[in-house]
Amino acid sequence: MAAVIYVANAFDEAPQAGSPRVILDDTAVYWFLYRYFEAANLPPAKEELIDLYGAAEIGGYQLERLIEELRVAEADARARPAEWSVLLGWHSEKLGRDTERRGVLNREDALATIGSILALADDAQKHGRKLISSGD
Repeated sequence: MAAVIYVANAFDEAPQAGSPRVILDDTAVYWFLYRYFEAANLPPAKEELIDLYGAAEIGGYQLERLIEELRVAEADARARPAEWSVLLGWHSEKLGRDTERRGVLNREDALATIGSILALADDAQKHGRKLISSGD
């Protein structure tokens, strides 16, 4: 399971060969950013903004909101230690500390991913295009 993020005019437009893209999978960096993705998700949100399984076109005001939230995520990551633990989910239907699935996130990896997504978002905004998220 992974989401590919790229810039295009619409979802049905495949990314151009060699064009920049970010791939997010079920790792600590995605789950660290998840709350920021959802904070940028405008109501009435029927689906997650950037989903490992779903798809979304992010443009206009929604793109502005995402950029703002990614800047908050960037400040959050900069304030963290070199590595920290991130909740990835649970090993069973019973939610509790004993069933948590956790991963370690490296600050530099988080900042690099945020920077890459921001670069794509800035490019989309600058050229009147959309940020596309396509999960598998």
